[in-house]
Amino acid sequence: MGASQKDHRNDLPQVVLGLCVNELGMPLSYRLYPGNTYEGTTLGDGIKYAKNKAGARSMTVVADAGMLSKKNLDIIRDSEMKFIVSARIKNLNANVTRQITDHDFVANPIMELDYNGDRLVIAYSRKRAAADRARRKKSIARLEGLIASNRAVRKHQFLKIPLRGNPSIDAMAVERASQFDGLKGYLTNDFELSQDKIIEHYSYLPNVEQSFRMFKSDLRVRPMFHQVSQRIEAHVVLCMVCLCLMRILEQKVKPLGYTYKQALSIITDAHSVLIGNTKKTYLIPPLLSNEFKAIQQSLEIGE
Repeated sequence: MGASQKDHRNDLPQVVLGLCVNELGMPLSYRLYPGNTYEGTTLGDGIKYAKNKAGARSMTVVADAGMLSKKNLDIIRDSEMKFIVSARIKNLNANVTRQITDHDFVANPIMELDYNGDRLVIAYSRKRAAADRARRKKSIARLEGLIASNRAVRKHQFLKIPLRGNPSIDAMAVERASQFDGLKGYLTNDFELSQDKIIEHYSYLPNVEQSFRMFKSDLRVRPMFHQVSQRIEAHVVLCMVCLCLMRILEQKVKPLGYTYKQALSIITDAHSVLIGNTKKTYLIPPLLSNEFKAIQQSLEIGE
């Protein structure tokens, strides 16, 4: 399918995989590209392909801040689709950030602004604020340790390096960062969804990332030891089918309080045994646990 130099292995054929999933992480479609394809150019083709597969059904593209570029958003708009993407609110223009930092999020945890004709929704979370403070405190402590020991310090958002003298913590940068504690921005061109629904739809994004992790780890989509393009695609198709089955299993056992990994562990612990001699062989069925029987019942599988 083409060789890629990304992993410095010109001797191995590689592919770029584009995966489209729904809010549950269930795969809807996929695309394979030659390994030397730049990932940033695959969005338009992937969206067109997914939309064609969806038919008349409406689709909303949900993505992280890495998708927040005018070119990518224009591609989605030209496809007459909706999008919900994470907004890097710290990097917006001064007028917008001033409105955000002046807002009392403790009293009103959600605010909305117009941003170049789109909706910019900012939500505050106490839990997220505590996590932001903890991460910043840990980062500053590590930075102070590096400065105190006179060790090399790479570029850091809280580091101030004067023309003369020693580097130090940039108090103004720390103060500015603290103004955004607990805040999360969402940019969308959907004017019908409520603010809560926008946030809810974005909250499904980790399911997309989990599907990729399942693809790479549980299903071992890579490395694939194939050289013919048809065999590479067959390998990916099998992994797609398996991912569908794992996602179905996940939804079936969720009411039982199991993850798909826990369910698989219970299922694979049930073993049958073959015993016998040269004349006759007997099959001893497994002793099924109550957990196994519950999973069996949830999957509507008979004995």
